Amino acid sequence: MKPIFAGVLCLMLGLGIGHLRAASTAPAPVTRIEPAPVRTPRAEIREVVRREIVRSEPAVPVAEPVVDERIDRARVVVERAKTRGVWTDRDRDTLRDEMDGLDGSTKAEIVAAFSDAVNRGELRIEAEVPL
Repeated sequence: MKPIFAGVLCLMLGLGIGHLRAASTAPAPVTRIEPAPVRTPRAEIREVVRREIVRSEPAVPVAEPVVDERIDRARVVVERAKTRGVWTDRDRDTLRDEMDGLDGSTKAEIVAAFSDAVNRGELRIEAEVPL
């Protein structure tokens, strides 16, 4: 029994000394990491690249009045034909010229106006090919 008692005694002494030693040592000093300066070389490079991109990009044109005029003229072609009640080859050719270069949604809007007029009987088609 002596060996067990001696082993337990040594274990308790070891734990006690370790606890005392840990409590008596001062905590390690806290090292504070300062944030990097705002203007790092990376930030400067990014800024230069952004300025170059902006400078090299072509200016985005605001709605071209030429396109707006073409849309209006295309709508007028359909409206004049509705007023006459007849759609001719000349109307078709004029409408094709005015719609050339317009975006798809605008073309679809103008063609829908034409189709509605035909379906309501406001336009009689005398052209060999309507559109």
